[in-house]
Amino acid sequence: MKPINVKTAVLLLISILTATSCIAQKSVVYRDQYVTVEYRAVPSALLILNAHLSGTMYLTVIGKTYKNVWGSGACYLDLPTLDSILFVTRLNDVETYHIVNIKTKKEIDIDARHGGLCIFTGPKGAPPGHIGQYIDNITPGKITVVDRQASKMTMEVLNLESKTIESAEAFVDDDLHPGKMHHYVNGKEVP
Repeated sequence: MKPINVKTAVLLLISILTATSCIAQKSVVYRDQYVTVEYRAVPSALLILNAHLSGTMYLTVIGKTYKNVWGSGACYLDLPTLDSILFVTRLNDVETYHIVNIKTKKEIDIDARHGGLCIFTGPKGAPPGHIGQYIDNITPGKITVVDRQASKMTMEVLNLESKTIESAEAFVDDDLHPGKMHHYVNGKEVP
């Protein structure tokens, strides 16, 4: 058997390292009876080309996988009275609310581009009045979602029949005037 020369060995090693560094590393960050949430890291070979790349969150529910899911942990809010879950994806600067019925497997998507705030970060299922997201109200055909942070609170009413954001309201602290808040309804400041 003929020995491998040094040049061939180096090329083989570089090929193996390049191939393995192009594989995205997956890690399950959350799993329950409804969903599996995975974080897929950017392959290290791509980081050489663009150090600002980051990984992507994926959520799989009833066999369907959604990419670019917002949030951490479970990444969804439970809607037990509707046998559904609610989560948000963002693709090309467009946020979409997804309401998936666990029993019927039907899905309603609501594009947040037209009037939505869709700020979905922090702990999910926080008790009302605490920091995080929670469902404030569910009425026939409508869900009110609240996102409460230290310096702002947003409320959106999702209309399940028209598949639109019926109203979006935000209260934001004024950084220049402590104690003063700005009130926005459907993107316009109101007194």
